[in-house]
Amino acid sequence: MWHTLCVSREQCKNIKLGRLKSVGVDAAWKVPLYMPAEYIDGRVPLTGFANPEPSDEAILVSGMLFAEPNTEWRNGAPMTRWALADAQGNLLHFSFFGDSRPVVEKLKETRHAVWLCGKIQYFGSKPYLVQAEVADDSFAGRVVARYPGKRGKLSAQNAQRLMASLVPETVSVCAARLREILGDIVPAQYVRRLLNCPRWTLDELLYEVHSPNTPESGYQALAIIDRLAALLSAAELKQATAATPPARPPICWDGDWRMLAQAFPYPLTEEQQQGIAMLVEKFQSPCASRTLINGDVGTGKSITYQVAVAYAVQAGARAAVLLPHSRLAVQAYQEFRQLWPDLPVRLVTGSAENGPDEDLARLPLLIGTTALLHRPVGEFDVVVIDEQQRYSVDQRNALTGNTAHLIEVSATPIPRSMAYVLYGAMDVIPITQRHSPQNIRSSIITPNGVRPMLDKVRTLVDAGHRILVVCPKRTGNDDETLSSVSRVTARWESLFPGRIRCADSSMDNSVIAQAIDDIILGRAQILVATTVVETGLNIPQLRGVIVTNGDRFGVSQLHQIRGRLAREGGDGWFWVYLPNPVGHKTMERLQAVVSTCEGFELSRLDMSIRGAGDLSAQGNRQHGASDNLIYNRSVPSGLLDEMFEHLAVLT
Repeated sequence: MWHTLCVSREQCKNIKLGRLKSVGVDAAWKVPLYMPAEYIDGRVPLTGFANPEPSDEAILVSGMLFAEPNTEWRNGAPMTRWALADAQGNLLHFSFFGDSRPVVEKLKETRHAVWLCGKIQYFGSKPYLVQAEVADDSFAGRVVARYPGKRGKLSAQNAQRLMASLVPETVSVCAARLREILGDIVPAQYVRRLLNCPRWTLDELLYEVHSPNTPESGYQALAIIDRLAALLSAAELKQATAATPPARPPICWDGDWRMLAQAFPYPLTEEQQQGIAMLVEKFQSPCASRTLINGDVGTGKSITYQVAVAYAVQAGARAAVLLPHSRLAVQAYQEFRQLWPDLPVRLVTGSAENGPDEDLARLPLLIGTTALLHRPVGEFDVVVIDEQQRYSVDQRNALTGNTAHLIEVSATPIPRSMAYVLYGAMDVIPITQRHSPQNIRSSIITPNGVRPMLDKVRTLVDAGHRILVVCPKRTGNDDETLSSVSRVTARWESLFPGRIRCADSSMDNSVIAQAIDDIILGRAQILVATTVVETGLNIPQLRGVIVTNGDRFGVSQLHQIRGRLAREGGDGWFWVYLPNPVGHKTMERLQAVVSTCEGFELSRLDMSIRGAGDLSAQGNRQHGASDNLIYNRSVPSGLLDEMFEHLAVLT
């Protein structure tokens, strides 16, 4: 157990945080709130490698280095393979990815047993230590907290070293600061009960998190930290719910919004009409509003806000519509021009063809990409953020100021927005009715199920339909277990020669557009791409979508990709392909995705998995713990419900 060091707040200011700043720890008192990802149980290290049990948790292993390391180069990145041997000559294989020369040279000098930590997995009949990291014999005989790093910013080893040195100096100041924060939320006598922490003080709780005697004790302490994070989040939600919207002049037009809706060549659904009426009513009120339009891909969310925006502009208001990329922005711009030719509108993207900046602040309606955030656009009365899950909190708030009406649009809203909706801090317009009914079949495919999937793909292709294959990365790199566009394109080209096109974010926009046009026009039928196709892509006759390494995609991403299917209605097949085994929690998440096509329910699931995010008015984090206080932990939705109810009674 670490020893307590009494450090004053003034002394705390002089503590050097090093690279912890790169992961958001911006003050010394916050150091103990950087939570471990897991615990390495080094009390009984693994020293025998004959049929070791697979492990979901990191363990400590020790053995002699076997033979020489073998370094391979894959698409310009090195991967070093090596193995440990036990006393009987059984081997445990492991790999280092990237430039690991300093580590390799240091290990080569070792003449005694080497200590590593990682998880045991099998590839074929061989045991491997995956996510292997160098440890040392100081890990033996104790439980070690293992901290997440940030690629290119903070290595896991450096995080380990920094936390070990800084936690003892900062625990007392952190605990004192937490007492102050909690004192502003609930009376002190209720804190222990709410946190379910009868035997530890806050100081002792923080020590237990970072230096437990057993993994079980460490995870018990983390469970209490989760309750603390939920209490902080619930307090922010309660404040947001009770906040008075800022005052602003009403937006009123002498005409009727139904006149504007007649521009569409088909009647609007009842939900769309109700949504437009709700937005117009909010515009006419003397205070700013915040509304989420939630509906799955193809339900006509854009129609709802387009009519409302046209109403606002007709009333003399200024409006902006922000979209995630130029293809969608151009499409939206063209739609406004076609629907209401007399409406003054300007397209604003990164292209120099958009016209001079001098006029932007005087134009009533601007439609564009994030280029809007970097131009002199002036102030707006109405701001629409389409595909809001694609933007940071800062980006979404940049255009609104204090008094604009904000309309956020998404099939899968971010957890932060879901929390606002569920707890009454944000209104929602649900759009569920489709003009063209769909029948989407979703399933998870492992290597044993590839053949039936390929047979179905071939049937669809032979019938003239289109297929989309989505990969987690563009090219091969230091992780050979992930499918890349380059590798998958070559594989599919061998199966369907001449029918393949590919697209990824490294390509010029014109090249991507050409590939998509070839698919749309039938010059090819199978598009292999990254998530560049996640939003805004409309391919007629797209009947099959395969997401390779589906475990590497979030709930929202998978649902957005599935939304490309059968946009014109009819049947579609969605396959989540898992070439490698995945953990229980990952499989549970993927099973939830394939079990429903309802975006709202999936967003609730996403919030329960990733946490509600920073719920403060100035918050930047879209998921995870609240107010940047608790790092690396999500707030379970059930706990958030519980704490919100407690606060309603106690305050």
